[in-house]
Amino acid sequence: MYRKIRAILALMMAVMLLMGCSGNAGKPTEVPGGKTTPGVSEEPAPTDPGVPETPTPTAGGQENAEKYITKHSRVSVHDPSIEYDNGKYYIFGSHLAAAVSEDLASWSYIQNSNKGYSRNNKLFNTYDKVFAEPGKYVGGTDQLWAPDVIYNKAMGKYCMYMSVSGTTTTSCIALAVADSIEGPYEYVDTVIYSGFTDETVGMTDVFEVLGIKSLSGTKYNYDGKSSNADYPNCIDPTVFYGGDGKLYMVYGSMSGGIFMVLLDEKTGLVDRTYKYTDPKDDPYFGVRIAAGQRKTGEGSFIMYDDESGYYYLFVTYGYLNAHCGYQIREFRSKEVFGPYLDAAGRAATVEPGGTNVDKGIKLFGDYDFSCLTNAYTSPGHNSAIKTPEGEYFLVYHQRFNNKGEMHEVRVHKLVKNSEDWLTALPYEYSGEKDLKETPDPSEVAGVYEFIAHGTEVDVSSTPIIRSTPLAFCEDGTVLDNCDSRFFGSWSFMGDGGKVRIQTPKGVYYGVFSKQMTEGTKRETYVFSAISKRNDVIWGSRLEEFSDEVSVERDSKVATTYLIPSETKESLKLPLLGDFYSQYIWSSSDTSVIANDGNLYRPLQDTTVEISVTVQRGDVSKTVSKKVKVLGGLEPNSAREDGIVAIYSFNPGEELKDSSGNGYDLTNFGVTFENGVAVFDGKSYLQFPAAVTKAEIQSVIIKFSVDDTAAENPFLTISDSSSVYFRFYVDTEGRVVADAKAAHVNGTQKSFAISGTGEWQRFGFNNGGTDSIDNYKGGSIAALNGDRAWRGETFKGFIGFDIGGLSNYIGRDAAGKAFMRGKIEEIIFYNIYIGETGLKTCFEGQ
Repeated sequence: MYRKIRAILALMMAVMLLMGCSGNAGKPTEVPGGKTTPGVSEEPAPTDPGVPETPTPTAGGQENAEKYITKHSRVSVHDPSIEYDNGKYYIFGSHLAAAVSEDLASWSYIQNSNKGYSRNNKLFNTYDKVFAEPGKYVGGTDQLWAPDVIYNKAMGKYCMYMSVSGTTTTSCIALAVADSIEGPYEYVDTVIYSGFTDETVGMTDVFEVLGIKSLSGTKYNYDGKSSNADYPNCIDPTVFYGGDGKLYMVYGSMSGGIFMVLLDEKTGLVDRTYKYTDPKDDPYFGVRIAAGQRKTGEGSFIMYDDESGYYYLFVTYGYLNAHCGYQIREFRSKEVFGPYLDAAGRAATVEPGGTNVDKGIKLFGDYDFSCLTNAYTSPGHNSAIKTPEGEYFLVYHQRFNNKGEMHEVRVHKLVKNSEDWLTALPYEYSGEKDLKETPDPSEVAGVYEFIAHGTEVDVSSTPIIRSTPLAFCEDGTVLDNCDSRFFGSWSFMGDGGKVRIQTPKGVYYGVFSKQMTEGTKRETYVFSAISKRNDVIWGSRLEEFSDEVSVERDSKVATTYLIPSETKESLKLPLLGDFYSQYIWSSSDTSVIANDGNLYRPLQDTTVEISVTVQRGDVSKTVSKKVKVLGGLEPNSAREDGIVAIYSFNPGEELKDSSGNGYDLTNFGVTFENGVAVFDGKSYLQFPAAVTKAEIQSVIIKFSVDDTAAENPFLTISDSSSVYFRFYVDTEGRVVADAKAAHVNGTQKSFAISGTGEWQRFGFNNGGTDSIDNYKGGSIAALNGDRAWRGETFKGFIGFDIGGLSNYIGRDAAGKAFMRGKIEEIIFYNIYIGETGLKTCFEGQ
């Protein structure tokens, strides 16, 4: 039986009794005081992480823990796709890894597949020979990703559909077959191609399928270099039988989106006799069912459920690195080709100018419960299965906080809410069974760790959602443990623990169940619920909620999340912890980091120790952590106004920096007319790297473009053609800021310029540690005196992630796009002049 929650604030007893929380064991007697986007995924080949020791289940409140699986054997299989065969569960993943399990908890590699690209991998009779033919099209067999295996009833074969990739567009899906699910697999044919050009289309079946002899004049306009907004990248296949008994393949990735085609069961290849009649469908690629327009979305998986009649579509958003927002989204449809809708009724597809970040139920992203040794981050590229016993499971690869890019397979049990949506229970599967009957509210009541996953996608700075306590009382109220304020309500809706939970953000429909926690290994009640806002909430009942528990949890939060290992920005040091402890902060060097976290950045790297006393009631604990404060980059201006360089192109001194700092230009074919630089579509200027050595914060530029038939890059700060920050005018006449560095990509677009041949005044502020209009950090831009955008996309890029080894005016980093137009003046600042400063500069001009 659940332990009686320790009484802490006696004055709260009367309040709780009035609200229906009695003093019986198993529910709270009182509520304690205190505070309430990449196109193609790339990752290293898997390594065996070993089998970690699993703690023995603890006693107290978990008498039934012996019914659970207490040891999990781990494997690293990226992008795992699951298949059931002869009493065993198999997963196949990227880089030729595969594993098998009898209980979905203890996994082992099969056929030396953990050796990846090796001739010792016995899934194949030498993988490079098996995929040599599709490898000719993409340029090699060293990028074999995300296969899917299914038993084809008509062929009597196990069919593996393998992604064979070359670039972010040039890919194909190959079919290999075997008599045993463990192989060896032999190549049959290539199923579908993407990224074809006039030079490569002859290697594909495109002409045969479309009945044409040339791509010229057709809508297929791949250039073989960059992602296409309309057509898919042919990777990440999933093959499944529909409710009609037919065989389908869903595939695709960021680029043109997720597509589906009908397969010929007799051959395992695309059924080219089937005609796609909708004008939006494509005669070669099939039906687009999700994403598109280069928006986030990859790793699609469809599971048909004969019980509900739904096709459940899972798609992964974000980028796969450990802190880049990877997360699992869910849609469903009664028809195999869609439309696939989310809980809000929105379609999974993206139209021109649209977005899908608010589409799809976010099953979960980055999160941390108190029992976890390391927070879970970037879960994604999942598959799902309904077992012969009628249970549902989600299988995916999982990364962790503070463990680099290491990943392992995880399995979560899926349960259905009252609206037939599948939602994942909070902890990994340990053999738990669904509740057959609805428990009495008095048995379930208690203080729960609560996680609200939200719907955010941010590949540049993804927060880990940490748990906070909420009290679920047996009278149906939910209370905020800070001061017993009313938070919401809850009520069971029928058998199997189905529940309705009301919170300030809306109504959630979900399921209560029992699970074994991870780390502490005890049985407890949990819940998972979905709202029509597409967000999911989780809860896990605490064994007890005491001052000791609060101080221990908040101490861990302080050293793990609040005190960084290194910084160049001020620290956010709250006074109250997640579990309602008080924080009292101190710094070993207040001249660098003040006790309130404000940073005074030194010139050289400096180490400062931050200490915090965590206190609640009579319990306190002091912890500390050393912080490396990154020194400022070399001073690059002697001026008090922060100006680094001024390029005014004055007659006779066209290449001179008139700021007095001496950062003169180098000319590559630019001409000058009366103090104006003229760019002819092939000429450009280069300015010294020293201009960007002190973290450029603000730029003012006055320019005009001759036409918008092609992109007009007017300013580029770069280290290489793949690491850069640039401004350009796009073909729709908008000013675009585009950045790429360390797998973090960002884009901001303004409204349209006033017109070609007309002078434009554009200003940009990169994020700083100061605040403008109560907005701290991020970027602000203005065009012709009006705000162009405000966002956090480029925080920390210029001068830090991008050093500025090659800086250009009038061209891009790769030297493939050049400006056609004029520039009258450019001013660089190493200070953040803010929105007011931008407007002042415009008025001055």
